[in-house]
Amino acid sequence: MSDSVSAIGLVSGGLDSILAVHLMHNLGVRMCLVRFKAACWRYGREKNETPDILSKELHRLGLALHEPDITEEYLEILRYPRHGRGAAFNPCIDCKIFMLRKAKEMMPGFGAEFVFTGEVIGQRPMSQNRDSMRVVERESGLESLLLRPLCARLMEPTIPERAGRIDRNRLLSINGRSRQEQLALAKEWGIEEIPPVGGGCILTDRNFGARMYDLLAHDELNVPNILLAKVGRHFRLSDKTKVVVGRDERENLRITALAGPEDRLVELETLNGPTTILRGQIDNDGIMQAAALTCRYAHVPPDQSVRISVIRPKGETETLTVEGEIAGKVDLRPM
Repeated sequence: MSDSVSAIGLVSGGLDSILAVHLMHNLGVRMCLVRFKAACWRYGREKNETPDILSKELHRLGLALHEPDITEEYLEILRYPRHGRGAAFNPCIDCKIFMLRKAKEMMPGFGAEFVFTGEVIGQRPMSQNRDSMRVVERESGLESLLLRPLCARLMEPTIPERAGRIDRNRLLSINGRSRQEQLALAKEWGIEEIPPVGGGCILTDRNFGARMYDLLAHDELNVPNILLAKVGRHFRLSDKTKVVVGRDERENLRITALAGPEDRLVELETLNGPTTILRGQIDNDGIMQAAALTCRYAHVPPDQSVRISVIRPKGETETLTVEGEIAGKVDLRPM
């Protein structure tokens, strides 16, 4: 096969996408590897974090990873998925179509002849069955140009295969949900660190999905609220107001970092406890409910008085004195 064969590879960071990259690398394909980023996804890495497994594996192969942020465009997919959702908030089929359309747009700039992914037929009941895979290929505009090298021999040959640009005999025929074949390949190709199963898209998490449905129902599905949905205990005070209470020091710091100019941060002055954020339509009653929840999760004794700071980010701070018994007067349960 000629070294001039070029392709766009869409990767998630899971084992299948890493194996697909290895297989294309073994075939001598020149690759532009893309992992799209969005605020509502878990995979990808935040600034200053340790490189994830995919990044380390690509470094071992001498390959670069491109990570365009598509959050704003992707919000429309979240609001109006034409093909519905999975068990949580995950619009898997629409998501794949959207990302593949973006990949197709990148093909001319890279001189790519096709796009490849790490999909395995039969691995996901909604988005990786034969019918849905055909729908994705057709609606993305990549008919016969979308190669799934791990299961390609179970699919119709693509244009690069028919043209002899890719040797079909060196492609694979993996199917189903077992990972035995993938784990054997990982061992054969020297992949020592195996990504966890299902560690990619947080939209498949039912608890996070419930928070996303809540944001959608209240017309609050935007980037700041999605980022906040990833942390803390969430409480809906009214149609216009939410409270989020941190669960540990890391979340407390994250909540503080995510606070906007119109939010309020509530913290204990005299005891260790959570950082609480009040967002939306804020009044004295909401502040007192946020203070009560802060006392609840700080386990303030009912007969103890505590000082609480109500902080407007980049603005003034108000101090309240409340009794610990206030915690028992708020009948709210987290989402």
